Amino acid sequence: MLDSGRPFLVSHHENLTKHYGEFYEEINHLVMALHDHLGIRRGDVVGIWSGNVYDWIVIQYACLRLGAILCTANPFYKSFELDYAIRKGEMKALFMPGKQSRQDFVNNYSKIIHETLHNKSENEELPLHLKNIISIDGERYGENDFPSDLQIKTFELNKLKQYNKELDRSI
Repeated sequence: MLDSGRPFLVSHHENLTKHYGEFYEEINHLVMALHDHLGIRRGDVVGIWSGNVYDWIVIQYACLRLGAILCTANPFYKSFELDYAIRKGEMKALFMPGKQSRQDFVNNYSKIIHETLHNKSENEELPLHLKNIISIDGERYGENDFPSDLQIKTFELNKLKQYNKELDRSI
């Protein structure tokens, strides 16, 4: 068994060091939050549209543990590409940088998600399954940032990682 106090990952650009115990705990909390709050089940598709950050790994392992399918979207995608990925991938949840994210230098995520969900899609024949948007960093999106008919719920990743419930090992 691994020593939970040993370093698991060092991210210099985020000035962050995580130990095995912290990493395991964050995964467990996120798994339960995805399952209980977002309704993600085994076989559901979860998308991530983000640059290279520590939370990317937490999300990947949480999806693996839950049995969800992780669909990655290139952080440089523009509106029509993101729309296609969300619809074709049948994403139920999308992890992405929030408003005024430190990742905005890569792409204008807020503008693109707004365009993607507000404009008429070229892919209307593909249904939109997206129900949850989770902000990885920056400011959380509000429900009124998106068309009300889509009924998209918004969350902050840091709050989901704090979800405090005993892990149900049956999932």
